[in-house]
This record gives sequence, C-alpha cells and structure tokens, in this order.
Amino acid sequence: MNKSLNILVLNWRDPKHPLSGGAEISLFHHVSYWQKKGYSVTWFASSFKNSKSEEMYEGVKIVRAGSHFTVSLHFFLQWMKGKFRDADIIVDCFHFFPFFTPVYIKDKLILGLINEVAGNVWFDNLVFPLALIGFKVEPFIIRLYKKCNFITGSKSASEDLQGVGINKRRIEVINHGFNQLVVTKKVNKEKNKTILFLGRLAKDKGIEDALLMLELLIRDDKEIQLWVVGKFESKNYEKRLKRLISEFKVKKNCTFFGYVDEEMKAELLQRAWVMAHPSAREGWGLNVIEANSVGTPVVGYNVQGLRDSIINNKTGLLVEPDAISLADGVEKLLEDKKLLQQFSVEAKKWSKTFSWEKSGRESFEFINKCFEKFK
Repeated sequence: MNKSLNILVLNWRDPKHPLSGGAEISLFHHVSYWQKKGYSVTWFASSFKNSKSEEMYEGVKIVRAGSHFTVSLHFFLQWMKGKFRDADIIVDCFHFFPFFTPVYIKDKLILGLINEVAGNVWFDNLVFPLALIGFKVEPFIIRLYKKCNFITGSKSASEDLQGVGINKRRIEVINHGFNQLVVTKKVNKEKNKTILFLGRLAKDKGIEDALLMLELLIRDDKEIQLWVVGKFESKNYEKRLKRLISEFKVKKNCTFFGYVDEEMKAELLQRAWVMAHPSAREGWGLNVIEANSVGTPVVGYNVQGLRDSIINNKTGLLVEPDAISLADGVEKLLEDKKLLQQFSVEAKKWSKTFSWEKSGRESFEFINKCFEKFK
C-alpha cells in the first residue's frame, strides 16, 4: 500500500445531488473505503440549486461547478488554471459522456470508471438527432481511454467495453456491494398479489412497461397491485405517467410511494411478492440485491447488468425486453407459490455474497496496483 495518495474523482453528480442514484451510491462506498485507508479524496461534480461550491461530506471534499451538461468544461477550465494538480490518481467517471481527461492530462494516472455503455439508452434520454449523435460517437469517446485501465461492475459491462475496442486486460470487474437493509420488524407478504417497482422514474428505467404490465395482468386478476417506489426524473415526466395511468386504467391498482427511507424500503420489499425490473440497461442493479436480501425474487429484462445480478430460474427470471414478456414472467411467479418460495430462499443466499467492504477492498487493491505500475 502507498502511504498516502491524493485521489481526484470526476463524476457528474455527488451523493447530495437531488438526482443522485445507484451509481453515486456505489461510487461513494468505494471512495469512503479509500478515504478510511488514509487516502485524501476530492470529488468534483456539477452544482445544483442551493448547493455549496465546496464542502466536506463524510471525510470527502466535494467541489461543485456547472450543470451536468457543462461540468466537464468547468473542470477543464479549472485544471488549465492549475487547480487539482496535487492529484496522484484521477478517476474519470462515464455517464453518457466522461470528462475527456486523457486528451489534456498526460502526467497523471487516469482510471476510467463506467457502470454501463449507454448504447440504445441514448434514445430514451435525448431527442433526435442528439440521441443519434450520442449513440454514434460514444464508441469513439470510450476509445480515447484505450491506454487507461477501467473499473466496471459487471461482466456484461466489460463485454460491452471490449466490443467498442478496450482491451480485456485493461478492465477490472468489481461487483457492487449493497446497502444491507435494516429490518426492524417482521412483516408478512401482502394478502393480494403485489408487485414492486423500485428505481428512478424515467423512461429508460422501464416504468412505462411496468404500468403496461399491470394493465395486462389485471385483465385476469382485478386484485393485483403495483407499488411504485422512487423519485420522478422531472415534473414533465410525472405528468406523462399520470396520463398513462389514466390511459391504461390502472389507477385503482397502482400506488406511488415516492422516495422512501431505508426502513420503509425494506418493509415494502418484504411485503411485495415480486419485484419487476424492466430497465433498458443497467450497470448492475443494486436494487435487485436489496430485494433479494429480504427474500423477494426479481423479474427483469435480459439486458446488460440485470443478466449479471439476476440468476435466471434461481433468484428470479430474465425475460425478453417487452411488457408482455414481463407480465408473463411476473404471472408465472405469482401463480406458483412453491416456485416463488424456492426463488426466495435462493435470492437470500445470493445476496449474502455481496458487500461494500468486499467491493471497496477490491477497488482499493486495484488502484494501488495501477499506481505502482504507473510510477
């Protein structure tokens, strides 16, 4: 271990950002481990309403500037002014676009951190033709980092990186840990068949398919209910979902809980029969393992990330990425209590193989190995 290193993390959002999600949770657990091992960590991110330009957050220095569209430009300008030059290691995080550090920084160790290659998800997040431009240029941008080592959270993400030209030997797969849910009381499963959706309420996370799935299922069982847990991507998207709920005629069967604390999340996951995860693509799926830890199987799309966190026909089901297949998979578990219980037992076992302590230790060892080679 090196005595003391200065690590600079470049990520579009920090843990206090109102839209921070699983990627920021995961990254902060790694960063916290490095900090506890004696390393100094600075996290550069975009600003948000009423945010401070600088503050300490649980031992990590947070520096903010620009929006999530301009944060990389703001960092470039500050670097050109001579700031952050004491960094020994730069961790450049990809969220659609990275910070392009290999273009203008030549004397520092740069590590790429990427949870997923966006691919088709561009079309769920941007309007045409911007989405098409992003989709086409993404492989070229990633290849700017071909001389850097990468950290990613799943085998499928590693395969995607190799697919755009990154050498396999430069990619370190470090599975994510998860927040062990604190179960303060024993709760029973809901009397009526209950499906839970947990995640950011955005098109690429599949909430629209979840609502369509519900519409299909209640044709045969009027008592089935869907619980939706998570925060809306925007006010406009909230309005869109309300329109869809009206169009699909599922209002009586659908309950929105919004963002909930960890205790409430644990309780809802325990009470639900199944979690539905119709995301278009994931880096891993932290919420999958959270659900598994309280014995709730997950039915998800057979896409990058989810095919790593869900063991098909053991801890849940992987289905084709469409609402009809999702409904069929969920219905299979809801109608077969023996299979549901079998999956529940295996899901709990699977969740016990993951921890943030393990993930942090692996990333800490990796960055040290890379730095020793770089010196």
